[in-house]
Amino acid sequence: MIETPVEEPRRYVTNSELQTFKACKREWYLGYHLKLTKRRADGSEKAATTGTLVHNVLETYYKDPERDASAALQSLRTAQATDPGAEHYSDEYNLAAIMVEGYFLWLEETGADQGLKVHAVEQKISCPAPAPFDEFGVWLLGKLDLIAERNGILLTLDHKTVQNFSDPVA
Repeated sequence: MIETPVEEPRRYVTNSELQTFKACKREWYLGYHLKLTKRRADGSEKAATTGTLVHNVLETYYKDPERDASAALQSLRTAQATDPGAEHYSDEYNLAAIMVEGYFLWLEETGADQGLKVHAVEQKISCPAPAPFDEFGVWLLGKLDLIAERNGILLTLDHKTVQNFSDPVA
């Protein structure tokens, strides 16, 4: 009888989880170990942070072969119109709109994404963690905002946001 090897269960760890663990072990324990989540004012668990909203618009934009900025902006307006908790997150929606409108104006002025051949958007990637964590089946998990190519060179783009324009960036 031939036995098939049993693959060890993998424990995926993200950078967010690692940073949470470093900052506050209790928050990590409650959120990642016990899997307790923060609830929004409307009772849902859906994130409405500025970064999530901006990433959703840019995902819509870069997945569209026509790269229609107005359609991508409309996706933000639709998300806000259909979000039952939108009145609690109007600041986040407004800031996200300002950021993506500015981003699209910058692209128009500079042509920074001209000639990009998009290969993947919001692509998850993983690899085994280095020793000694690999012995415990730990894998590192990440997400690339954009994988693209220009002039035969493979590129990755990472979009970052802030929660306001007045606090200094660390």
